[in-house]
Amino acid sequence: KAMAILQRQHASPQTEKLAGIVERQVSHLKRLVDDLLDIARITNGKLELQRSMTSVEKVVEHAVEIAQEGITAKGHRLTVRAPQGPVALYADHVRLVQCVANLLVNATKFTPPSGEITLSVDVAPPVVEFAVRDNGKGLEPEFLGRIFNIFSQSRTVGEPTSGLGLGLHLTRAFAQLHGGTVTATSDGPGRGSEFVLSVPAVVD
Repeated sequence: KAMAILQRQHASPQTEKLAGIVERQVSHLKRLVDDLLDIARITNGKLELQRSMTSVEKVVEHAVEIAQEGITAKGHRLTVRAPQGPVALYADHVRLVQCVANLLVNATKFTPPSGEITLSVDVAPPVVEFAVRDNGKGLEPEFLGRIFNIFSQSRTVGEPTSGLGLGLHLTRAFAQLHGGTVTATSDGPGRGSEFVLSVPAVVD
């Protein structure tokens, strides 16, 4: 709200640019705090899923919305392959969206500009699988075993890291709360990665 007032009272390209930077930094910090709070709740056994009726279409739409800014900024091409027609799910919509969005954001972060990212959805009742594939930097075999650990990040010499490495840890935790799994595979450095989120949530 304070930034909106500043923009109105001192409207200029420079002010708008600075306001945009502040808003993005505040949004980033809020997300980090929310992630840390979620981890604390999970650790203490106090996070409960809020299940309700949703759909594959809504989960995909909202997850892509969250990841779209980063995808656009790096000039990636996102291809979505999902079933035709409605597929009803009974799940915690917010947490499921967060899981898929985390996988998309992760792919965006570790794929060089103008990369290829694919989100594929496969339905085999009662399970739905969300697979995110990229042609990015890939993963070393020894890192696959700990990619979902808290504060874990794959580091490349000369490449800065960002965030706290919480996204994939939370994705695994939310998947497990749904009775599902998330796995990672890669053919090695420079050969891309694939993350598959499998959740028993399909409603016949």
